[in-house]
Amino acid sequence: MRETSGAPGFGADLTLLSDEGAPLGHVTALRAQEISLSSLTNRESISELLYELSWTELPPVTGTRTRTRTLTPRARTPEAPAPPPWLILADGAGVGSSLATQLRQQGERCIVVTAGDQLSARGPDEWACNPSSRESFTSLLEAAFPSSSARARAPCAGVVHLWPVDGRPGAGDSRAAVEEDLRLGTHSALHVTQALLRHGFRDPPKLWLVTCHAQSLEGDVGSVSVSQAAVWGLGRVIAIEHPELGCTRVDLEAAADAPAAGAANALLRELFAEDGEDQVALRGARRLGARLLPLPATPPLPDVLVVADASYLITGGLGGLGLSVAEWLVAQGARNLMLIGRSAPSDAALLALERMTTAGARVLPVRADVSELSDMERALGELDALLPPLRGVIHAAGVLDDATLENQDAEKFETVMRPKVHGGWALHTLTAGRDLDFFVLYSSAAGLLGSPGQGNYAAANTYLDGLAQLRKSQGLPALSVDWGAFGDVGLAAAQANRGERLSFRGIASLSADEGLQALRRLLRHRVAQAAAVRIDVQRWIEFYPAAAASPFLRELGRMSASRAEGKTEARKARKEIEAAAVSERPALMERYVRSVLGATLRLAPEAIDRHAMFRTLGLDSLMSLEVRNRLDAGLGTRTSAALLFMYPCLAELSAHLLERLGVGPGGVGRGTEAVPPPPAATVISATEAEVDGEVGSMTEDELAKLITSRFEEAL
Repeated sequence: MRETSGAPGFGADLTLLSDEGAPLGHVTALRAQEISLSSLTNRESISELLYELSWTELPPVTGTRTRTRTLTPRARTPEAPAPPPWLILADGAGVGSSLATQLRQQGERCIVVTAGDQLSARGPDEWACNPSSRESFTSLLEAAFPSSSARARAPCAGVVHLWPVDGRPGAGDSRAAVEEDLRLGTHSALHVTQALLRHGFRDPPKLWLVTCHAQSLEGDVGSVSVSQAAVWGLGRVIAIEHPELGCTRVDLEAAADAPAAGAANALLRELFAEDGEDQVALRGARRLGARLLPLPATPPLPDVLVVADASYLITGGLGGLGLSVAEWLVAQGARNLMLIGRSAPSDAALLALERMTTAGARVLPVRADVSELSDMERALGELDALLPPLRGVIHAAGVLDDATLENQDAEKFETVMRPKVHGGWALHTLTAGRDLDFFVLYSSAAGLLGSPGQGNYAAANTYLDGLAQLRKSQGLPALSVDWGAFGDVGLAAAQANRGERLSFRGIASLSADEGLQALRRLLRHRVAQAAAVRIDVQRWIEFYPAAAASPFLRELGRMSASRAEGKTEARKARKEIEAAAVSERPALMERYVRSVLGATLRLAPEAIDRHAMFRTLGLDSLMSLEVRNRLDAGLGTRTSAALLFMYPCLAELSAHLLERLGVGPGGVGRGTEAVPPPPAATVISATEAEVDGEVGSMTEDELAKLITSRFEEAL
């Protein structure tokens, strides 16, 4: 009997003997684990778990109509109100400044911001801002969009963030170059988002994140900008955590193929598109939208050979995932492995090393930090001196440091991005001249789908996706696998509640064995990027309405029915409340809010006391966002991210939502003959807007104290 490396259950070596005691056979590393009946009776084939990021042709944008006005040249009259200004974070290539010029020619006002060392005014509607400073962006918004006498923030027409466009093509020629590109891209995008969320706009402006050749499309020439690819992962999390920002990602074609004025004109049209596309690539006259589709069942190529007289390197090789891959390689015939880890092997890892050695493999564990170039140079030097030539690399290193976007910071980003980004870059750089059969990057579906609370992890993993696309364009072997959660090994398995939470929201876990089967299948298909994830789309969009609104998942097999059902339920909830007698509406609203809370907290709705504070029920900041987003989708409201902090129990929250709909005891419902109130989706109350700014800099403990004080006041 033995421990299993990081996995539940137990392992054993089994020897079969005849009645006379003669050995009949031997089984090594047999593992026993408790499993559910459903896992035996309802398991898909591996091909049903594999997906690809695809691009579909979209119709061109015709006209430039916003939600409230048509963008045409207008004559100004003294009495005409000035339009709200656009905030353009302008790149150094000239696309942003050209966009501002074209908007101004249409009668729009633009505030143009360039990257600088500190916040400074450089002229009328011209600013510089520090990409690395959250405070710099906060001060910029305070100056550009101040409070009026009524304490309402001046409105903003939209925010177009083009600084990522300045990221270098390719992977960068030094670590410093990579860090600078990330500073202009993901770091500044995070700080812009945080400033927008905390500023307290009554009607939050829409956010566009603009990149240049961050996505690889058929027919593209030139190098993918790997650092800019990371912006797309962060953008997907922004979209799903904060749908009120309507975050849209737009990828321009390489600058050499699109002069700044032409790129700006294409982007201008995209700003006023009304088809709901939120992941768009512009290539000449073509407009393409991102879709997640099943991986085509093409005839597989022969297996990638694992040979005895070659070496294979695995980073994260002493963790559960790395060890499972290492043992699989040995089973395929590998006899020389180097396993990289930051720590000494655990007892479970030592047992796995012993098994591989017994099977005839030479396994070299090496303590090294994959994100440090010097460490990897040393490790590869040892490999060259002690083992046969390197023929395969698997980069499986990674760490988590989750937080909602409002609570993310530079330290959390650096912690998570170091092993993925700098480790991936170091391996790419140091092995570029070697004759490899495969170069596998362990990425994550968090970057592809947008996992709430994992903005840093999503950005780090889409960097790896971009790196794989770059290597493919250079004729180098590459495969980036966007893995779902693993149930028995890996980061999700290390924390039981993480895997359970993902499963409840539609991402069921994979077993290590399924992962290995998927890896073998993908290596044979020679794709650069693919996802291996067990996703229940209907369940996913039930929890994340922003995903239902996006066309990205539209074409999956179950998507059409799921979207229709979700919209029907949303209309049904509001319609039922509005149609009821005024005296019945409070109970109906409480019943609806209870159902949303119960589904999120995994509690029976009737068990939720109407005066129980949400924090005492186990509602954390990420769950609060989920509840807010589901309520907004179901009721057609557009409320503050601080909604559940402002109204911290069922009774208060339900009463507020009735007031927002205008159907409470003091309001008039739309089903009556009276004049209906203004659409709830266009206004956030001044109280909520003020609180957005107030709570922005608070810790969760400070917020808890605020909630407690408000609750005591209510009593």
